[in-house]
Amino acid sequence: MVNAAELFRDARDEPVRIALVGAGQFGATLAGQAPRLPGVGIAAVCDVDGEKAARLAPEGAAVLTDALEVAGVDADVVVEATGHPETAAALAEACIAAGKHVVMATKEAEVAVGPMLARLAAEAGVVYTLADGDQPSLLVGLVARARLLGLEVVVAGKSGEHDLVWTPDEGRLTHLTGDRPDYPAADFGALWQGDRETVRRRTAAVPGAPLRTPSDLTEMAVVANHTGLGFEAPDLLAPIARWPELPDLFRPHEAGGLLRRTGVVDMVTCLRRPDEASLAGGVFVVVRCDHAETWAVLAGKGIPVSGCGGYAALVNPVHLLGLEAMASILQAVRLGLPTGAAAPEPRVDLAARATRHLGPGHDLAMGGHHHEIDGVEPLLVEAGPIGDDQPLPFTMAANTRLAAAVAPGTLLTADMVEQPADSALWRLRRRQDALFRTAAGSTS
Repeated sequence: MVNAAELFRDARDEPVRIALVGAGQFGATLAGQAPRLPGVGIAAVCDVDGEKAARLAPEGAAVLTDALEVAGVDADVVVEATGHPETAAALAEACIAAGKHVVMATKEAEVAVGPMLARLAAEAGVVYTLADGDQPSLLVGLVARARLLGLEVVVAGKSGEHDLVWTPDEGRLTHLTGDRPDYPAADFGALWQGDRETVRRRTAAVPGAPLRTPSDLTEMAVVANHTGLGFEAPDLLAPIARWPELPDLFRPHEAGGLLRRTGVVDMVTCLRRPDEASLAGGVFVVVRCDHAETWAVLAGKGIPVSGCGGYAALVNPVHLLGLEAMASILQAVRLGLPTGAAAPEPRVDLAARATRHLGPGHDLAMGGHHHEIDGVEPLLVEAGPIGDDQPLPFTMAANTRLAAAVAPGTLLTADMVEQPADSALWRLRRRQDALFRTAAGSTS
């Protein structure tokens, strides 16, 4: 890895002033770390809950409840961590126009309009970037490093947040969500060594377990747009897998794996024993092993390599939330570089599909830790301009109401919802559609 101390050694003259928007877990961990870094300070904290903002704000920092006021704060960089797509889009646009760098932790805005915001930032001479500490930025970095080393990325993925933990002596399988009962697992030892069929049987053994969430699919769509990777399944393959199995499962189908195509994003639910390290919150890439002697050496040093010797897994097992976001902040302000792609492109969208009959006026409120919408499920689709005959992004459908009845299995489109009259998210998306459609047409 690059020696960060040397990289930033000659770029410390001016203090970095941070405006933090969103006082949740990400914001709290960022505010807690900032005093430990010389030359870095929190200039303002904003949250709709003013008391939460005040608790995070150091002495002398502005405390705000209106996000758009942050554009006028004396700060170098704004960290957007509200998790609210409309607020994030409007704030990012305003702060870029005000000459501020933007670190975007709200993936629900990034997935819909990130490429447009990146273009606006480039035109304004500031940096718009993903946030290290969140899985998308860390995975984009891992993909970039693998490619830098000349490795072919077969799949890039993340682990879901909640492991499945098997306790053999108790015959118990626990899904660490906090709200799920244990699963009977007296015979689960027969499913410990994984192949394609074993993966199918594992899933059948945990009926109803949430193996993927809207947040998971959102993050993988973001990674696709920043790396040029595609996807295989609209809802991801999402196998239940142990660390050492990653290169065996995520290899081409003809080589015994799950993939019908390579160069894709996906995810896993980590399976482990209580005495094994977790992958929850981690990211990985599976790469092709082109030089047998090299990978035989690395396998001997503990790198997971497939049984056929042709594929290997490189893993970053953790993400550190706002504590780690300082890397993105400093890189943007000191070096003028993002930790995501400098020019992401809209390649993959997160669409919205009705899971049951929904009547006119149905409220598509987004809520919960995983940003779910009642009666609607997300799925990955090839990106395209929004319209009456094109899928509407999941996070743009969020917090609208249906204009007409929708049958189960229907992909939502723009004409099916009551479109907001003054939405930065919708306006930016239409600009993005026009910009990239024109750019694509000019290169054909």
